[in-house]
Amino acid sequence: MGIRAQRDRLSQPLGVSFVSNNVYFLDERNLYKIGTASVKISKDGAVAIALKYVENYSFEIFMGDQPPLVVRNFTIVREKIAAELLSWPRKDGAQYPYWR
Repeated sequence: MGIRAQRDRLSQPLGVSFVSNNVYFLDERNLYKIGTASVKISKDGAVAIALKYVENYSFEIFMGDQPPLVVRNFTIVREKIAAELLSWPRKDGAQYPYWR
């Protein structure tokens, strides 16, 4: 036994099926336009770019009427470095990969 739902705004259906004592869900909607799935920079390359960037990175902390405290010369703990591949839409609305 199965149920399929088709909505005007969706180009593909949603579905729920019941087989024996199991429930299966189907989602065939095309919600996002993909700009590209090509990743031109490896994870290690992205980490290397970030490490180069933080060599000269600093920021200020403002605390009321006190002079700002400048934070710089970070100690990087390489064992704690993490990078994950995500996607984000650009102006055209399509999703593009980026490292975070």
